[in-house]
Amino acid sequence: MFRNVCAALVGFVILVLGSASPSVAVNCDASKTTSEMQVCQTAAKVSAIEKIRAAYQNALVGLSEDDQTLLFETQTAWDTFRDKECVRLSKIVSEGTMRSLAELSCIIKMTTERADVLNTNPLTGEIVEPAVVQEKSSLDVTSPAREILDLANAHLSGQSSESYFSNDRIDRLYSAGFVEKYKKAAASMAAKGYSVVFDYDVIIQAQDGCPLENLSLKTFPKSGQTTIVMATFQSKACWDNSEQNQAYSEVRFEILEQNGRAVINDIYVVVEGGAYMSVQEEMEKF
Repeated sequence: MFRNVCAALVGFVILVLGSASPSVAVNCDASKTTSEMQVCQTAAKVSAIEKIRAAYQNALVGLSEDDQTLLFETQTAWDTFRDKECVRLSKIVSEGTMRSLAELSCIIKMTTERADVLNTNPLTGEIVEPAVVQEKSSLDVTSPAREILDLANAHLSGQSSESYFSNDRIDRLYSAGFVEKYKKAAASMAAKGYSVVFDYDVIIQAQDGCPLENLSLKTFPKSGQTTIVMATFQSKACWDNSEQNQAYSEVRFEILEQNGRAVINDIYVVVEGGAYMSVQEEMEKF
């Protein structure tokens, strides 16, 4: 289902949790310190992302389903290229704390240029920028994702050991299809003498970590009854300043409108190599 949902995924609304957004005002025209420049570059990245979101949605208008799929595949390939290219360039031109700033600057530049390409009329060469809009929904599609992320944070801070799939959550937070697969997996594991389906934290993909830092949610445009809510965060930043432990993790929640409620139909976690692991698909293996 995830690939079908992806036909309109590339553009998103930024939602912020906790410390994701700096609360200190910074004059970006006179920023001097690394932390000030980081704040300004992050804000510029958000603006660039909003610009390419609007450009992508505008480019979809009037396309056939096949052409929409082609555009999605093209944009996805470009996203991957941009991210890898900016990492490569940042390692060449900078070291230490300036490397992340160089990577951000590259992402901003390439994203803005790509938005202009999407906004360009291929016949006239004219760039026509659409208005940036945000989709509205009667349901808070982020609510179930927020609850799971709050629990993940409680796990990492030692405040809770409750399961993401506890009896009081499984039928309330998850879709009927997800619940069916989970209960089958749980029965299969119980028959083998195991008390849990997963022996690791499916959100952080590890058995331990740090309380989540710089947690943010991004909600993609709705497709049918499904919405993707993407969470990014740091879960090992307190260990040390190495590039590996300062890296961001990404989790995507596939949210389904079911019986007037927003529920989680699947959870996709980025694993080694950049591929997405589906929790539903993992449960089918048990």
